Amino acid sequence: MNEQELELQLSQYNKKLNLYDTIYRKTPIPFIRNSVAKKIIRVRDKRDKCFKDLRTLIREKHPEQFIGYNYDK
Repeated sequence: MNEQELELQLSQYNKKLNLYDTIYRKTPIPFIRNSVAKKIIRVRDKRDKCFKDLRTLIREKHPEQFIGYNYDK
């Protein structure tokens, strides 16, 4: 994947998280809240992986921006 595709995916994951968070906060029904909470966790994991992939790709293209700190901890 290239940078644009990863950035697009990252923004889509962030929008999904905002939507699910809004649903979670406004829903009083516990069953729905639990299912939405599980979706939030799954989307958050996918977003984090996408962010790491994007950071790795940028790091390969522009290593001078990452001097002095190990971001892979």
